[in-house]
Amino acid sequence: MAVVLHPNIWHGPGQIRARLDRARRGGPTLIDPVHGWRQALLAADPVLGDFGAVAYHSAAGSGPLSPVDPRRST
Repeated sequence: MAVVLHPNIWHGPGQIRARLDRARRGGPTLIDPVHGWRQALLAADPVLGDFGAVAYHSAAGSGPLSPVDPRRST
């Protein structure tokens, strides 16, 4: 599993990695939001996305997309 976060939340790579450290030990890979997300998207099956560009690019491509509404708690 890979995670692509919006570039505007990166106040510093170290801060994001520290906050997500416990989750990352469970297996997800943190993808660079500027340089690596396109390659990850091409390799992905399926994509879970909110209202961002990654989800739109996935919908425009051939990969399956499962939209997620971040405003709803589950």
